[in-house]
This record gives sequence, C-alpha cells and structure tokens, in this order.
Amino acid sequence: MDKYTIGAALGSGQWGVVRKATRKEDNLAVAVKKVRVAGAQKEGINFQVLREIKMLRGVKHAHIVVLHDVFPDASGEALSLVFELLASDLERVLYGPGPRITPAQAKGYVFQLLDALAFLSAHQICHRDIKPANLLLDRRGVLKLADFGYARYPAAVDAAMSYEACTLWYRPPELLFGASHYDGFALDVWSAGCIFVELFLGRPLFRGEDEVDQLARIFSVLGVPTEETWPDVSCLRKYVEFKAESDAVTLGATLGKESPALPLASRLLVLDPGRRPKAVDALADDYFSRDPPPELRPVVS
Repeated sequence: MDKYTIGAALGSGQWGVVRKATRKEDNLAVAVKKVRVAGAQKEGINFQVLREIKMLRGVKHAHIVVLHDVFPDASGEALSLVFELLASDLERVLYGPGPRITPAQAKGYVFQLLDALAFLSAHQICHRDIKPANLLLDRRGVLKLADFGYARYPAAVDAAMSYEACTLWYRPPELLFGASHYDGFALDVWSAGCIFVELFLGRPLFRGEDEVDQLARIFSVLGVPTEETWPDVSCLRKYVEFKAESDAVTLGATLGKESPALPLASRLLVLDPGRRPKAVDALADDYFSRDPPPELRPVVS
C-alpha cells in the first residue's frame, strides 16, 4: 500500500470497497478494491476473489480490464486488487443523463464486447456474468470487460457448473431450466445479445422478477421451445412446459422489422444454445461492414 496514495471512495460491491488511488512512481491513476479476506472466523479468501485474480493475471486484451497489482494489508485480514481506473460503465451511460446511444455507437459497443468474448473463447474462458454494469468505459469510450468472479475454464472442468451464474435479466434459458453441463461460451453470447438489443431499446429486453417470469418473458418474444427447435430441452432438470401465446410479440416487432440490428440480434438470441454463433463468427456478420461504421462515444464525467 505504500506504493499508492489513496483517495476518495468510488463505490462498493459484493466483496469490498473501491477507492481511487495514485501510484507514486509514475502518478498513474488506479482503482483499488479492498476485499476483507479473514475475520474472526478466519474463513479465508472468497473463491470468487481468487478466481478473478487468477483469470485477470492470465489475460491481456484491449477490451479486458487490467489488473495491475495484488497485495495483502499489514493485518493480513484484507487483500487489495489494483485495477486500471476507468471513467464509467455501460449501465451509467445507458441510463444516466445525456443523449441516447446512436446506432453507430451501439455498433461500436457490441463489436468491442464480441471482440473481448472471442478472445476469451480462444483462451478457453467463459465469463458467465455479462451485463452493462460489468462493461467499463474509458474516457474515449473504449469498452473493458470486468468482474471475472464467475469466470471458468469450461474445457478443464468435468464436474457440473452452477446454473445460477449470470445476472437474471441476462441469463440464458438453459440456465433458467437448470442446466449444469452447458456451453459457457454460448451463455456469454446470449448475454451479449440481450445487451445488443438493450442498446437500441433503451431498456433491458427481458426484465423478469424471478426465473419462471424470466422464461415467460423470453418465450413471449422468441416463442416457446419444442423438441424440434431445441432437442432434449424437456430433459433439463428444471424444465417447465409453457403454452404458446397467440399474441406473442416477436423480436422483429420489438426492434422493428427494418432495424439493421435485427438479423444479428436474431442470431445471438437463439433458445437452443447449440445453434448460437461463436463470438468470432458473430464479429464477421454483415452488420459490422454496413454503414454506419462503429463509433466510440466519449464519456463525459
């Protein structure tokens, strides 16, 4: 901690308080997340904190947040994680004051997100908690994927994975049906699709109050799955049969049938995870080669 001058608090999360700081040797502005790791019960470091450290130590990419340093405090009861300091996040840009996101800016955000996911997939890492609050932005508008507490190496895991990963509004239907052996990359692509549509709507696409309501909202737009459209869906341990609604709203009606985003959004938001594209394939979609070109949106503090 002697290497840093600690400043004002920036906020607090599930595992600790984040404060602004300056690295003394070069005056680099950073964010220091101090996490309590041992108390009276000496329970040790939370596994999600360890997972975040492990993942971020092993990846370097233009659209993934940089972890500069990790060190314990003098008491040994807290751990400090030093990240690059970023100006905002996509949730604040979406719902804070200021003009709405333009189609060119929406294209820029989703391109950067898919680029980060393609890199993680190539390194056999699935994030499992893609949401606007975890997409940080620098002052130029460059997107940085953060919060790797739920990330996993799926190729190295033979055991079941949690179906409670991913924030509810961005959780794919296979997890809502209780899948424990799943394609984590397809999970991230679904979440990216939800955010993609949210950029155009100015609101979350599926705002369920619980898992069943979330499924109902998904099926009201994308249709009810069958064994033909999603093989073996009825075998999932939390499967619940839904009735098709005659007055269901389609994704085309939600986005607009003439929306240039509709074809890519329809590819990303497929109920059957086996039919979703890989992030690297989504990057090659015609959507990104058509006008307007992707654009960065500077962050105004």
